[in-house]
Formats: sequence, C-alpha cells, structure tokens
Amino acid sequence: IRTVGLRIEDIAVHTDTIGTLRIEGDWDQLYSGLNLSANLLNKGEKRLSIEGYMPTGDNSPYPMDVNVVMEDFELRALQPITSVALSTLSGRLNSNINISGSLSEPITEGWLGIEEGEMKVAYTNVTYFLSDTIEINKDNVGLNDLVIHDQNGQTANLNLSLSHTNF
Repeated sequence: IRTVGLRIEDIAVHTDTIGTLRIEGDWDQLYSGLNLSANLLNKGEKRLSIEGYMPTGDNSPYPMDVNVVMEDFELRALQPITSVALSTLSGRLNSNINISGSLSEPITEGWLGIEEGEMKVAYTNVTYFLSDTIEINKDNVGLNDLVIHDQNGQTANLNLSLSHTNF
C-alpha cells in the first residue's frame, strides 16, 4: 500500500493558517512497517518534518527510526489547545528529535528550542518571556539555567531534570 502526494491544504487554527501538510507513505507488509514522509509547509517554507520508518507490529525485524524536525514553527498555532491555562502564546519552536527503538520501548533523543517565547498565564494575568533549548535524552528531559523574564523585568532561573522510562 502506498500513499503518494496526499495534501491537506491550508490547515488553520482559528484564523491563523499554519500551512499545508504533505504526506507520503509506503506500507511494507513483509516487514510490518511504514516508511513515512510528512512535511508541513507554510508560505513555501518547511516548518515541520517527520521522516522515517515505524514498525507497526511485533513481526518487524527493524527498529523504529523517525526524525522530527521543526523550523520556526509558530507557537501561536498551539494556543487554542492551551487557552485554559495560557491566554497568550507566541514565539517559535525549533527541534531535531530522533525516536528509535521499539513501539513498546521508544528511545527519544534530541533537542527542542523555543525562540522569543511569550506566554501569559490566564489565572495570574502575568506574561513571561523565554528563549532556550530543552535537551531530550534516552532517560531524561532537562533544562539547564533556563532564564524566564516576567513583564516587570523580574527574572527566574530554572534547572530541571525529568527522568523517565520509555517516554
């Protein structure tokens, strides 16, 4: 089974168009897996890319190998799903994340960067600003010296290490 040139045009979140999704997939029945290429393009620029092989059953002899790359993906596209907690969300996401291993024990490694991030907490009505990179390793997700500024110029430094198993 093969999907070639599937396009979902002008995907919009409220009034913001986040782009056109192009998907190509090739189901490999012998190895029980899917070769996938999915790209979200906005104004001719690739904003999100998901590429690689994903086993779909226990019979696949090959491990998962999927790369997720974001380039200047607009955070405001996510604001409607965070609106209960955040009345404002803007900035850009960049990432390079690889997901390997098996479906039952995925290994996620890479980074997720936030540029010119701005978020207003709905409950407190305080706006926070941040730009930093989140490191994602096999067994933890971490922030080192993340600097957060509020609307009054106050700063906070955050160090965080979240350990996990098969996240």
